[in-house]
Amino acid sequence: MNYRVYKDGFEKVLPIKATGTATFSDAAVAIARLRIANEKSIQNNIAEFIKQLGKLTDIQ
Repeated sequence: MNYRVYKDGFEKVLPIKATGTATFSDAAVAIARLRIANEKSIQNNIAEFIKQLGKLTDIQ
């Protein structure tokens, strides 16, 4: 996922690659495990974006 950050002529692209997994203990049905893994991946992706956004010093 590429996040694009804009502010007053400043532009930065933050490429974020995060994954998520689910095991049988999360859900016995495969489609439910896939949904859980997707949700975890999205959560991890957003968390990593916020982490990288906090490291930007150019945007302040």
